[in-house]
Amino acid sequence: MKQYGFNVLRIPFSNAMLRNNSLATTISFARNPDLEGLTPLQCMDKIITYCTTIGMRVILDRHSSKTENYYNESLWYIPGDPYYTEERYIADWVMLAGRYANTAVIGADLWNEPKHPCSWGSGHVSTDWNLAAERVGNAIQAVNPDWLIIVEGVANNSWWGSNLQGVASHPVRLNVPHKLVYSVHEYAEDAFNLSWFSDPTFPNNLRGLWNQHFGFIVQQDIAPVFIGEFGTSFKYPTDSQWFSMWLNYMNGEFTSDGVSDLRVGRTGLSWAFWSVSPGQDCTPGHVGGDCIKGNFGGILEMDWLAVNHYKMSYLSTAMSQTVFSGTATPTSAPTKSRRRSLHH
Repeated sequence: MKQYGFNVLRIPFSNAMLRNNSLATTISFARNPDLEGLTPLQCMDKIITYCTTIGMRVILDRHSSKTENYYNESLWYIPGDPYYTEERYIADWVMLAGRYANTAVIGADLWNEPKHPCSWGSGHVSTDWNLAAERVGNAIQAVNPDWLIIVEGVANNSWWGSNLQGVASHPVRLNVPHKLVYSVHEYAEDAFNLSWFSDPTFPNNLRGLWNQHFGFIVQQDIAPVFIGEFGTSFKYPTDSQWFSMWLNYMNGEFTSDGVSDLRVGRTGLSWAFWSVSPGQDCTPGHVGGDCIKGNFGGILEMDWLAVNHYKMSYLSTAMSQTVFSGTATPTSAPTKSRRRSLHH
């Protein structure tokens, strides 16, 4: 990953893998003998330590409460569950913030893809995500004020986690405000055939949607916006059109005049591509949380060795030359790293 210009790894984890009795499974110990007998958390320790030594940074992405269950979880806690409560959710983040202080980890993506009935600005403590983000963000900052606090949007008329219109009237307020980063996910038609892909004005309708959902945050200098996920398998004719326009947008072309609208000195939006791995089999009968997204493929081909140079030819246009060096290690011992490559 570093050889091809990536400098940050976004690692998904579940709260389940943080339990003391959790086990690391589906690992080829013949290929990874140093992981045998380790817990998922200890496996993630090794990844983070290695990222530190090679000069890559890490963002931790709380993907779900239970393992491979994010499709079924609409809130940051599981209502009625005695273990997966908001208190557990916050306590686990606080533990990780202390464990990985002064390491390669630079931020916490608080919760992957909030969706209905999650709300923004409703004032209902049980569903209002921006208020919950403040609670957990401030708890993290109390033990680790250096981390970026990354807050995804909700799912109203957009991809899951990608509607941040509520920021205009109900911004997230943190005790250390300059560490706040908003985040969205964006996908091509092969993820789901949303209405804008069949709009007669496609792809020229896209910039207006992006500006409405989150672009105003960048353009008005409210806060940074991080693209936590995007990807495509180039399965449909619309995919390459979407990809080209999306990369131009990330590079600052917020209007259709063909010129970057970024101020002098700005380098465009930081981003994470889904994913580094080739994905999973999505044949009928396959069961797995990442089946749909895994079908995009990744930076690596199915042999996990060859690089998809076609995708890299697109992505290289949005890469910076930022580097990081450090020598810290975890203070003690998140899961076997699942498919996620991230460029910051």
